[in-house]
Amino acid sequence: MISNPLETFPFQQRWNDFLDRTPDQNADHTAVPPIDQLDQVAINKINFEVDKFLWNRDVQDFWCCRANGDCEDKALEKRRRLNSELDIDLGAMSLTICLNKRRQVHAVLCLRTDAGDYILDNENRFILPWEMTSIRRWLYRQTGGNSWESCRAIE
Repeated sequence: MISNPLETFPFQQRWNDFLDRTPDQNADHTAVPPIDQLDQVAINKINFEVDKFLWNRDVQDFWCCRANGDCEDKALEKRRRLNSELDIDLGAMSLTICLNKRRQVHAVLCLRTDAGDYILDNENRFILPWEMTSIRRWLYRQTGGNSWESCRAIE
């Protein structure tokens, strides 16, 4: 049993470091796009490309958008590309920390829409509503700027 997986996963500090290096990636979470105005084919394409071509190559845990990395790097790269290529407001996307089905601390990208929250997860090739994923437990999600909230309040 995991007592407190976040003690070994300092997401808040890594997020702050990421924003210090890339201030253009900071956003308030107020935008909620209508799902019928989103190009779902293009979103799926970006999700697939990032998962396929962004490899976990024994890199230091240093959050950024880059050509190699692990789960949070993939989520950040998806966020960057959805914003730059499809003009999806950064405020409609948030990094979310969870426990995956292997009970490991994991990061995914949450895309908020008027039809609910959808999860882009490098461990699942399908983009699913949050309640249909294989995530064991939602821990924290980014709520804008440097703010995070516990997911216990929303489960």
